Amino acid sequence: MNRLFRKESANAAVMGCILIIMAAAPIIVSVLFPLSAAVFALLTIICVFEELGSDKSPFCKLGTVVPMMLFPINGWLFRLVFSYGSAAKQLGKRIKEVFTDAPVLTNNDDKLVKFLCTKGFPVLCSEDAEYYSFGDMMFSDMLKYINSAEKSIFLEFFIVAEGSALNELTAALAGRAAAGADVRIIIDGAGSAFTKPRNFISRMKELGIQVREFCPLSPAALSVVNTGDHRKILVVDGITAFCGGINIADEYFNRKVRFGIWKDGGIRVSGNAAGGFEKMFLQMWAMTGNEAFIQPESSEQHGGISVQPFADVPLNGCRVSLEVYLNIIGRAEKYLYITTPYLVCDDEIFGALCTAAQCGVDVKLILPGIPDKKYVNIITKSRYEKLINHGVHIYEYRNGFIHCKNIICDGKLAASGTVNLDYRSFAENFECGCVIYDRDLTEKMKRDIDATLADCSEIDTASAGKGSAFVKIARIFLELFAPLM
Repeated sequence: MNRLFRKESANAAVMGCILIIMAAAPIIVSVLFPLSAAVFALLTIICVFEELGSDKSPFCKLGTVVPMMLFPINGWLFRLVFSYGSAAKQLGKRIKEVFTDAPVLTNNDDKLVKFLCTKGFPVLCSEDAEYYSFGDMMFSDMLKYINSAEKSIFLEFFIVAEGSALNELTAALAGRAAAGADVRIIIDGAGSAFTKPRNFISRMKELGIQVREFCPLSPAALSVVNTGDHRKILVVDGITAFCGGINIADEYFNRKVRFGIWKDGGIRVSGNAAGGFEKMFLQMWAMTGNEAFIQPESSEQHGGISVQPFADVPLNGCRVSLEVYLNIIGRAEKYLYITTPYLVCDDEIFGALCTAAQCGVDVKLILPGIPDKKYVNIITKSRYEKLINHGVHIYEYRNGFIHCKNIICDGKLAASGTVNLDYRSFAENFECGCVIYDRDLTEKMKRDIDATLADCSEIDTASAGKGSAFVKIARIFLELFAPLM
């Protein structure tokens, strides 16, 4: 029962009350003073034109403009709070102060390499690398490297939740902290608000582990509630790094069943490449602590696998993850395989996928057979028919929930990380990933997808268009709010 009354629950209740007041107050004033309704509607129209003039994609603008037009009496108030609140201004300021990566010079003519270099993400060498086809395999290796850490352990996760996985991780971290290692954790304030143990932060501090939250859930953070730290990073001693789809919760390792078998995974890199993820972590650490970012020392480049770790930062005007995906899709000649839990993105991705399929590329999308969010899955399935009609093959994982985020092109190029094919990943969240230029590692990822396809059912045009009258109506309504999901 204590969980019901902890701080996050109280904050959520206060935030809910604030939203109700924001929705009701202009309506009440309009009833009492009819002329005010015209003033409120005019303010909403001004906000609509301001949104239409922004540099967002048309799809993203739709997600803001439609709700404002549907609720003109109070649409302006939500716009002011969510776009111009003090928390949003402070976050934007800190992003400009911390995430100022200078362009990296390169002689490589590859367009993707050049693009990421202009954003401050060079090609780095990983002395060895590994791809994990399931979350439990990845977590087991993470614990092994943590237990051998000598200097530092940096973790950044969207969700930490009570359970055996967190208990094992805590024990390993406590042991290394007691041995003198610098152990730090960053969690997302909203993502972990109702899942982390009641005294998680204080308990970690007792064990000598530093913990920071990105935008803790509170009424003061209302204007940034739509922005999250969705990254999943582990860096050990600055020389080994993990990145992928898993969070620290038992369902990610199939220790608890929620949506059938949970299919997840990620990659491990080492050497100089691990330094790229260490830099990402330290930038977020500086931002969450209102500190100046200090560039970590980089290790010498050695031979090995060429990779390009990258990060996406919201509110900076550049959608790095989107450009990575568009570039990989655009260069496919033989095949293009993508695994993603969600498919809620704008026409840039859909157009690129359809074009690739019509050019003879074997385009396969693998999505969950058992969704975790039914309302998002309704939107996802509304895309099926159009994609299938353009030659894209869509598969659903019969055994459960696909949560890994991979894209593979022609056996020579791939990317893996935290990026979903949805608006939130491309525009609202902090994300990260790694482009892989190694044929052996890419081939291992392809073999995993081939094995996964054996447990999938292909969706045809007839089944894609199926749905009850309620579902079809829900699709139309939810489509209007898709960018907010």
